[in-house]
Amino acid sequence: MNDMTSMVRAVTRVTFLLLSAFLLGWAAAPEYRPYTAGLILGTTAGLVYAHYLSIKVRQIAEMAASQEKRRYSFGFVTRMCIVLLAVMFAIKFEQHISLVATIVGFFITQLLSIFVSIIWASRKKA
Repeated sequence: MNDMTSMVRAVTRVTFLLLSAFLLGWAAAPEYRPYTAGLILGTTAGLVYAHYLSIKVRQIAEMAASQEKRRYSFGFVTRMCIVLLAVMFAIKFEQHISLVATIVGFFITQLLSIFVSIIWASRKKA
C-alpha cells in the first residue's frame, strides 16, 4: 500500500500546481473568472473525491488481508454527494462559477492520476 500512498501524494502535488495555475489565471484574466473559478471548484472536489476513494481502497485491502468476513463498500453515495455538493454550489453561484467548467474540473484529477501513474511506473522501472 505504500506504492498507492506515494502515487496519491504525487497526484496531489501535481493537482496543487494546476490549482495554483488556475488561481493565477483567475487573478490575471477577469473576463475568464467564472471559468477558472469553476475549474478550481471542480478540481478541488475531484481531489477530495480521489483522496476519499484511496482511503476506501486502502481499508478494503486491509480487510482482505485480515480475511474478515464482513461486508464493505467503496462509499459510492458519499463520493456522489461530493460531486453533487460542488455542482449545487456552482448552480447557486452561476453568475460567478461556470457549471460546465466545474464538471470538467472533476475529471482533471482522474486524468492526472493516469498520466502521473504512467510516469511514476516508468521511473520505478528504470
